[in-house]
Amino acid sequence: MLRATFPGRITTREIEPSQNVQAHQTAFTVSNLSLLKMTIGIPEEMYRYRDRIERVEVRLNQLPGHAFEVIERRISPDIDPQSQTYPAEARFDNSEELALPGMSGEVRVAVRDGQVAGARVALIPLTSIFTSGDGQEAVWLLENGRVHAHPIETGPLGQDLVPVVSGLQDGDVVITAGVHQLVEGMAVRVAESGGGNAS
Repeated sequence: MLRATFPGRITTREIEPSQNVQAHQTAFTVSNLSLLKMTIGIPEEMYRYRDRIERVEVRLNQLPGHAFEVIERRISPDIDPQSQTYPAEARFDNSEELALPGMSGEVRVAVRDGQVAGARVALIPLTSIFTSGDGQEAVWLLENGRVHAHPIETGPLGQDLVPVVSGLQDGDVVITAGVHQLVEGMAVRVAESGGGNAS
């Protein structure tokens, strides 16, 4: 008889019925799905904000509209020489077992701006920002399949990522590419992309 050392689910089976099992041979893989981990790479421009992180959440492509709160995070101080990012792990509560190992998605981070006490800011790619007709910084927000210009206020510029001090709310979908080819009210379709995999 085989006994698991913790409660979980059998996610893979390595043996067949009536098969002889050798010592130290893997028979089953048991996964504890109540706490999953997403592995990601943090760009250098975002790494400097690590001490200002206020909240982190995971959103999976296979579960649209559902956000998982990260309860533990680890960020390596050593940059990966190949990806030029800092390896990080985000562990999130999956007690309802909605997420499964191997699902892909993204990690969203809310940070405090050091120049605005108590303010929460979002980090967006520099390619998202354009200058509107009245000379203000703006981004395109996707609403009901169409884009609409929205003014924003930014903090200190990074090389690739820019902190937005005001103008964005949780759940806003920001267009990050091709912003100079868009016009107000244009219908667009956003391609899905994943920032990491759950395990």
